[in-house]
Amino acid sequence: MSSFGTFTLCIIMGFATSQAIASLTGFVLGQTGVLRLSPRTDLQRLLALSLVTITGPAVLFENSLKAKANAEQSAVALSLALLIVLLWSFLIGVLVVRVAQLGGVFVNPFS
Repeated sequence: MSSFGTFTLCIIMGFATSQAIASLTGFVLGQTGVLRLSPRTDLQRLLALSLVTITGPAVLFENSLKAKANAEQSAVALSLALLIVLLWSFLIGVLVVRVAQLGGVFVNPFS
């Protein structure tokens, strides 16, 4: 796979993972729309932080699109948010693809 293909795969895998976990968490918590957490204890805060680390791109993407549709944010702010979403998704995707490689799902054909 080319470098661009690997880069694109990591972004897609990262965003898909982010969106799937955000949707699943919303379903489990009985929430509709954007994921909202309100932790009260230190353990809940730690779990919320780890959850937000993974679901961040999906939540940021959804909030940015809603703000742009409601004319609450400029096109420059939307572009910056989408850039952050792409980079954040790439980092999550690298982690997901690496775990999949270690699990034997993806095999490097060049090794």
